[in-house]
Amino acid sequence: MYRLGEIIVTYRLGETTVTYRLKESTITYRLGEITITYKLGEITITYRLGEIKNNVQAKGDNNNVQVKGDNSNVQAKGVNNNVQASGYNSYVQARGDYCNVQAEGVNNNVQAKGVNNNVQVKGDNSNVQARGNNNNLQARGDNCNVQARGDNSNVQARGDNSNVQASGDNINVQTRGDKNNAQASGDNSYVEARGDNSNVQVKGDKCNVQAKGVNNNVQARGDNSNIQARGDTSKVQNRGDNSNVQSTGDNKSVEARGDNNNVQARGDNNNLQARGDKNNVQAKGDNNNVQVKGDNSNVQAKGVNNNVQARGYNSNVQARGDYCNVQAEGVNNNVQAKGVNNNVQVKGDNSNVQARGNNINVQARGDNSNLQARGDNSNV
Repeated sequence: MYRLGEIIVTYRLGETTVTYRLKESTITYRLGEITITYKLGEITITYRLGEIKNNVQAKGDNNNVQVKGDNSNVQAKGVNNNVQASGYNSYVQARGDYCNVQAEGVNNNVQAKGVNNNVQVKGDNSNVQARGNNNNLQARGDNCNVQARGDNSNVQARGDNSNVQASGDNINVQTRGDKNNAQASGDNSYVEARGDNSNVQVKGDKCNVQAKGVNNNVQARGDNSNIQARGDTSKVQNRGDNSNVQSTGDNKSVEARGDNNNVQARGDNNNLQARGDKNNVQAKGDNNNVQVKGDNSNVQAKGVNNNVQARGYNSNVQARGDYCNVQAEGVNNNVQAKGVNNNVQVKGDNSNVQARGNNINVQARGDNSNLQARGDNSNV
């Protein structure tokens, strides 16, 4: 115990407690390898005993800086910060005000630059950084990279070997699982990956992007989109604005290019594409290929092993059954196949073509056609 005026320094078996209340003094106190220097409201504590080699610094007022472990660098620059490191070989910093920075583990790099940030790391070998204000960052696992650049974001990684980044304001990015890549660039977006080995990316504003499963690739480029993948090994992409793209099942490729599209796949091994604006594309079943190139079309496949294509705009193209090939090229067409093994093709405008039965071949080449086949084994 050493006393001088209002200054109290206590050292006991590698544990240091410093209390200071005299801001105009400079004191250097040495005991073996311990050095404590206090000057003009700035405190630097460096102590060495055996293998302990920590650097702890507090610059500002009302800071709480604690280190439990070896070979760590812990710094607080600002006011009212709480900085804690439990482990070793870690670099923990708070630059700003009212920050809570905690690191539990080994070889972590944890930084908070801004105001009112909460940064927590539980695991090893992680890089967690908050640049901005009012951010909440958490890494629970090993080998994680978690970053927030902007304000009012919630970024969390629960698992191992994940990369989670938020660039913008008011973003919520979460990963639950291992080896996920989740990125959000824009404002007011929600990005979530539940499972393993998924890639989830958002470039735009006000998007909801979710991947629930394994080995999914989900991307949203644009604004106000809802993108969801529920299943395994799916590729779901949206390029445009105000679209709803959903995949429920396994092994899908679902893509929307344009604005105001609704694309949904329910089943396995489906390929859905919408290129244009204001399209409704749906596949309910397995092994379906559904494609739309144009605007304002309704294209649906309900069954298995169907091929449904619409090229043009303002068309209604439907396949309800199995092993159907339905194609429409033109404008304002109504093309429907209800049954099994039907082939329906339309090239022209303003046509109504329907096949109800099995093993039917219906073709319309021209404009303003009305063709209907009801029965089996017909060629119209």
